[in-house]
Amino acid sequence: MERLLQIVCSLILLLLLYSLLEMMLPPGSLARFVRLVMGLTLLAAVTVPLGRLPSLIEKAELVPAAAPLQEQGELYAEQGEEIGRQLRDEGRREQESQLAAQISALAELVSGVEEARAEVTLDDGGGLARVVLYIRSPEPERAKEAAKLICGFYSLDAARLECRELI
Repeated sequence: MERLLQIVCSLILLLLLYSLLEMMLPPGSLARFVRLVMGLTLLAAVTVPLGRLPSLIEKAELVPAAAPLQEQGELYAEQGEEIGRQLRDEGRREQESQLAAQISALAELVSGVEEARAEVTLDDGGGLARVVLYIRSPEPERAKEAAKLICGFYSLDAARLECRELI
């Protein structure tokens, strides 16, 4: 595919160059000779790559030619599953990151909390499996208030929330 794109780009470049040369040529017998040479060069530029096309197609390793259709389908299915797994993992990490940012911001709303950070782990269904909340506050009871607020806001069981001091 890259080779075909390269050929097309080369042809377009040649056509632009020939158009520019034709505009610069003075009228007369010399112009006809130059047009003939340009036309032959353009013809060669088109036919030579087309002559190589069958060998390029045979060398292409996009799909093995000898592989049965069932094997090809299995190969595509495996590749699709791998892409799906990668997308799910990436989405899960993004969701965990956004939830951690939300929980941190919510904890910082509690008066007396100077700084809060959260680490979130999701379960297979996308729910909160575990939250580790790091809080910096001069008053220890503020960390408890922040934990209570987060448990209430996210309907989170207190056993799944761990509160630690942020150093």
